[in-house]
Amino acid sequence: LVAESLDGDEYDAAAEAELDLTEGTPRLYLMKLDAGREFNVPRITRHSRVTQCLGALADDRDFYLVVHAPTDSPSLAGLAAFRVPPKHFVKLHAGTWHAGPLWTDTHNSRTFLNLELADTNLVDHFSLDVNRLPLSPTDPATKPSLDLIPVLPVRPALHPPPPSASPPLDIHLRAPSAQALPA
Repeated sequence: LVAESLDGDEYDAAAEAELDLTEGTPRLYLMKLDAGREFNVPRITRHSRVTQCLGALADDRDFYLVVHAPTDSPSLAGLAAFRVPPKHFVKLHAGTWHAGPLWTDTHNSRTFLNLELADTNLVDHFSLDVNRLPLSPTDPATKPSLDLIPVLPVRPALHPPPPSASPPLDIHLRAPSAQALPA
């Protein structure tokens, strides 16, 4: 999580994002996402070749990300949801599984600053169905039951939220339907 700094401040490795953009041409763009994004997470995605940075352009609204540490075997137990406060952006290490950004005001589109590689969405975009993830890394054969909808509490940000910040919320993972379960 990276906060704003004053113009002229010296580089601070502990407070700023260390990027790896050596695997291709960097792409910095404004990503507009339409309104009505649900607080359901059907899929998680990772980019293994690049550190990705993501931040909202709005000064007064937070957003949420669901993340899982880089691994070849993600699990439901490893997923966590985080609130990203206004005037902050997130740096995702290469290989970090993620879903979002998500936000509570589903009637408005949002614009995000996104830094990745020019070809990330073509050659480095791997997604998994959350319903097919094991419950824990120690029991990879376990699948969510029909009734199971894990709820991930949103963890507080590193800094206390401003008084006008959005209220805490729960982000739900979709449970598989009976047809989706393997025989």
